[in-house]
Amino acid sequence: MNLSTPETDWSSFVEAIGASVAIISKENNELVIIAGNHRFLVMLGRETHNIQFPINAKELFPRYVFRTVLNDIFRCISDSEPMEMEQAFDVHSITHWWRLHLKPIIEPGNQAGVHPVMLTGLDMTQRIVLENDLKSSHSRLSALVDSAYDAVVSVNQNKKITLFNHTAEDTFGYHRDEILGKRLVELIPERFQQCHDDHIERFANSPINCRQMLERGIILGKRKDNSEFPAEITISKILVNGMLEFTAVIRDITERTRLIDELKERATTDYLTGLKNRLYFTERSSELISLSSRHKRRFTLVMIDIDNFKLINDKYGHSIGDEVLQAFAESLRAIMRESDIAARIGGEEFVLLLTETGIDGAQRIAERLRLTHLRDYIEYFLVITVT
Repeated sequence: MNLSTPETDWSSFVEAIGASVAIISKENNELVIIAGNHRFLVMLGRETHNIQFPINAKELFPRYVFRTVLNDIFRCISDSEPMEMEQAFDVHSITHWWRLHLKPIIEPGNQAGVHPVMLTGLDMTQRIVLENDLKSSHSRLSALVDSAYDAVVSVNQNKKITLFNHTAEDTFGYHRDEILGKRLVELIPERFQQCHDDHIERFANSPINCRQMLERGIILGKRKDNSEFPAEITISKILVNGMLEFTAVIRDITERTRLIDELKERATTDYLTGLKNRLYFTERSSELISLSSRHKRRFTLVMIDIDNFKLINDKYGHSIGDEVLQAFAESLRAIMRESDIAARIGGEEFVLLLTETGIDGAQRIAERLRLTHLRDYIEYFLVITVT
């Protein structure tokens, strides 16, 4: 290019370029814009102004870019080296982002000295907006995942952990920095690891994208200290860069399981004696009769009643009567085997279910009970053996 070309030639040259273009030179330690096309004026929000070139750059560029763009242009002219930057311009109250390229114009045969530069601007607003939206979405998603009530754990196709939220840290006892990149088996009891791998493979090949893990009666997780806890888990899968990624939402249900067990225990336990109640006895005896019929497994039923129990209540009061019932329950527990069942089925009526026991064994147990310190109050034994 020849800088001696008439100004109209510069104007025609830059106007023919589809990008924002300006030719800038340095004169008397000031930056002068020799020529600029319409897109250049649009970039600066000056397209409606009657601009006559050449013009001092400070009269055209907004004041807020003096320390950035103009300093870079000075440096590009001084060093004769190309430069590139991103710059925002506020035009009509709307921010636009531009990528600016500065390239020295070095004329053939004039390598030395100060050279003007060509400034080229490419509007990248849409890309920046999309990137910012993506960053905002990612930040929002990260905040949502980290604030989730449940543990959220993601693994890649190689079953290595890629996401571990704050609740997962609290649930499993690991800080995310020490578990990310580790294999998922770190969080699964060893006896279930192979079975879990099989479940994951089946899920990977399934058309279902989300499901609850209900194959095992109870799902157990393993903490950093190797303690285990019952969990409720929902897993999903998505494609990430052509690779499957699995995400599990995990809820520690230790407290729920404890409450359910407690309610079950209360529903089948006599509140006064701590023995099983009539409901449990009825259900369990039906099961034993069914087992006995199918598999010829024998058991013995011992029915027990305390003689004249009403007299105890009338003479000493109901609180003493309750103590007698509790003491008698302790006597039953003392002679029971682990497989036997003792139940209170009425006010002073009790029953023993003796598994794998014939009449001889039942009579020996009944005699031991008769000889306890409560023997004066025991009315009778009705021994029924089912074989």
